[in-house]
Amino acid sequence: MEFVKTKSSDPRFVKLCSMLDNYLNGMMGVELQQKEYNKHNELVDIDDVILFVDGENLIGCAGLKRVNIAIAEIKRVFVVDEFRCHGYGHTMISGIEALARNEGYAMLLLETGAPMKSARNLYTSCGFSLIENYGPYAGMDSSVCMKKNIENYLETERLILRPINRGDARDIFEYSKNPDVGPPAGWRPHKSLEDTRNIMEEIFIDKENIFGIMFKSSGKIIGSIGLHMDPHRRNNPKALMLGYAMSEDYWGKGLMTEAARAVLEYGFRELPVDLISCTCYSFNSRSRRVIQKCGFEYEGCLRQAAKRYDGKILDVECYSLLNKNENSGY
Repeated sequence: MEFVKTKSSDPRFVKLCSMLDNYLNGMMGVELQQKEYNKHNELVDIDDVILFVDGENLIGCAGLKRVNIAIAEIKRVFVVDEFRCHGYGHTMISGIEALARNEGYAMLLLETGAPMKSARNLYTSCGFSLIENYGPYAGMDSSVCMKKNIENYLETERLILRPINRGDARDIFEYSKNPDVGPPAGWRPHKSLEDTRNIMEEIFIDKENIFGIMFKSSGKIIGSIGLHMDPHRRNNPKALMLGYAMSEDYWGKGLMTEAARAVLEYGFRELPVDLISCTCYSFNSRSRRVIQKCGFEYEGCLRQAAKRYDGKILDVECYSLLNKNENSGY
C-alpha cells in the first residue's frame, strides 16, 4: 500500500469522488447535497490530491484547496466501503497533513455534514477542533467546520505568523536588501537572493520559535520575528530574547507591535520561559517604541556593548519582561 500524489483531473480521483457523492446523497439527502454542497466541491478548485492505493485497488483519497499561502482546506476525504473500519481514515488524514506541511501550509480547515458523526469523530481524534462556520458554510446548520494547526502558527487581526520556508526567499530578500532595515538591527543588508537563501538556512529554516510575518491581505512575508537564546547577556535556559525585522514599506502601522505581542503571549503561554528580553541600539527609536508598547521594563544601557558588522562599537539599550502566568516561577 502506498500514497500517490496526483491532481484532481486524475480519473482515479474522479471515480472516488463519484463514489463519495453517492455516499453523501444517502447521508445528507440528494436535494440538500446538490443545492448546498456540490458547488463548493468542484474538482477544478482542488490543487493537490493524494490517493491511497494497493496495487490497482483504490482505498481512499483526500485533496487540498488553497485558501492562502498559509491555510488550506481539506476536501473530498473518502475511504472505499470495503476498507472502512481498518484505520484507513486516520491514514488518509495523516497523509494529507504530510502533503500540506510539504507545501508550506500552517493550518488546515475542513467542513463536514452535521449528521456525519463518524467523520466528526475521526477528525476530532486526529486533532481537529470545532470552529465557527467559515466562508460559504456560515449560517448553515447542516455543516460543521473544524481546524487544526499543523505548524507553530499565530494569528492576529492583520497578520499570520508562521514558520519560514525556502519559498519565502524572494519576499525576505526584497526587504532585507534595503539599507534602512538591517543596519539599525545590527545586520548587513543582503547583497543577492542567494545571500538571502544562505542566511535563511543559517537562522530561519527548521528553527524553533522563529516566524515569518505574513500580511493577511496580500499573503506576502513582510518580516520575521522570534525568540532565541541570549548567551552573551543571560546564561539562563529559561530566558529568551525577542528579535524582529520588518519591511520599511510597513513601518508606522503598528504591525510590529501587533506581531511582538502575539509572540510574547505565545512564549509565556507555551514555552518554559520565565523572562523575555529585548534590546536595541540607542539610536534606534523605532525599535524602542515597539519594545515600550509591549510593556517591557527598562534595565539600563550597556555602553559600548556591541560590535556591528561594519566594526562600529555601539551602546545597547536593555529591556526585559517577566512571566506573570500562574505556572511560572515569578
